[in-house]
Amino acid sequence: MVDLGKGTPAWEQSLLHVISEELEQLRSLIEDQADDTVLPDVHAQMSRLSGLTDLVYADDLKLSRETRTSIEDLANRVRAR
Repeated sequence: MVDLGKGTPAWEQSLLHVISEELEQLRSLIEDQADDTVLPDVHAQMSRLSGLTDLVYADDLKLSRETRTSIEDLANRVRAR
């Protein structure tokens, strides 16, 4: 989980928390040892994460610079997968 400190609005912290949880879910799907995960599961999770991380490009969503940077960092972790 990304912690931006007390000055960050609660909704931005919540957004970062959700993105972090979704990234953990992607890791879990990729590392599935029981082979219960199929490729469409991974694609769906990556799509969900992409939708969330693309929020940094929404002009009407007024994100702080710190939150924007944190989301971009999380997006880079997704792309690295």
